[in-house]
Amino acid sequence: MEDLRGQGFDGGSNMGGKFIRVQARILEINLKALFVHCFAHRLNQVVEKTMESSVGRNLLMTLN
Repeated sequence: MEDLRGQGFDGGSNMGGKFIRVQARILEINLKALFVHCFAHRLNQVVEKTMESSVGRNLLMTLN
């Protein structure tokens, strides 16, 4: 744990919450293990939301 420098989770409340969650408990042990929301999951959420609209879907299909 002392070598850990970061934490990345998918944003689930049981993982990333500031109090009594996994990231908070790890941070208690190692202050250098900062929490960052996983960017792959963020990108996936953006693409999913974009594909829900016809304008966004058409734009992405045009870029393909």
